[in-house]
Amino acid sequence: MLEWDGPIRDLKALAVACSHRRCGGLVADEAMEHTLGGMLTDESDLPTLVISRIDPRNRASEKFASRHGFELIDDLPRPDQHRNWFTVIEVD
Repeated sequence: MLEWDGPIRDLKALAVACSHRRCGGLVADEAMEHTLGGMLTDESDLPTLVISRIDPRNRASEKFASRHGFELIDDLPRPDQHRNWFTVIEVD
């Protein structure tokens, strides 16, 4: 079991319109940076744990999450289960 004293946020979804896909990832990267920045709170000076779940068949989303510092928590779900990913964002 993970012990965590700081805030925990759940990233449910992040999407980019099809018209902006395959354009070098600029829109997607900006969306992720904006989303993660919005998850920091003024209530705490502690780092924030962000958890997300990704369908293992969606390799593009897994690569995108990894590129933004997310790490796989476990890689042994049942074939019909999403995999758990996490990252920690620091307060500047």
